[in-house]
Amino acid sequence: MESLTKLLEIIAQALVDIPRDGEVNEIRGEKTVVLELRVAKEDVGRIIGRNGRIADAIRTILSAAGMKYGIKASLEIIDQGKPPGTGDRPGYAPRPYDRPRDKF
Repeated sequence: MESLTKLLEIIAQALVDIPRDGEVNEIRGEKTVVLELRVAKEDVGRIIGRNGRIADAIRTILSAAGMKYGIKASLEIIDQGKPPGTGDRPGYAPRPYDRPRDKF
């Protein structure tokens, strides 16, 4: 869905400091679309947000927009600063419930 890709590009460009380093890749399935958002290493935090709130909000918007076309849209945030196979789960943007919590 080209319109979902364009929507994600507009949202991401408004949030990042280095928009020229951003890229959206669309992977289509039968009833699903996975949108991969690649941003500069410095901008990953701006896209994910505190406790993943901005990333979750973007996912919600894409999911609602995808319903218009009868598809399920999902977002993967990929950090361009890490080469594949390095770090702990490279290219993965954790959601708040995926993060370890402090024990009380």
